[in-house]
Formats: sequence, C-alpha cells, structure tokens
Amino acid sequence: MSAEELGKRLDPPRTIPAQSIYNWETRGKVARAPLQRRLNLLGICAPADWLEPAKENA
Repeated sequence: MSAEELGKRLDPPRTIPAQSIYNWETRGKVARAPLQRRLNLLGICAPADWLEPAKENA
C-alpha cells in the first residue's frame, strides 16, 4: 500500500509522508498513539506490530 493509498483510507483523509512510512518499516520508528489506534481499527496493523523490531531488508 502506498502512502497515498493509506492516507485515503484514513478518516478524515490525510497525507502520510512516504518518509514516515519508510521510517516505520525500516527504522523502527513508531506512529503516534491516535494514528496507531486508527490503523488498528482499519485492520491495517495491530498494536503489537509497533512493539516488534523492524525486519532487515534482505
């Protein structure tokens, strides 16, 4: 899912910078709590997803 597609799924729609998503996926950065809750409600990720270390790119 692209950053643009993710932004469209949020209610209200908002811009999620691609750099933010990259940092979540590769650098282990964590989204703020309200966004984490919204992503969980949308079924995009679970709270535990933020607690596990980022996977190394092979």
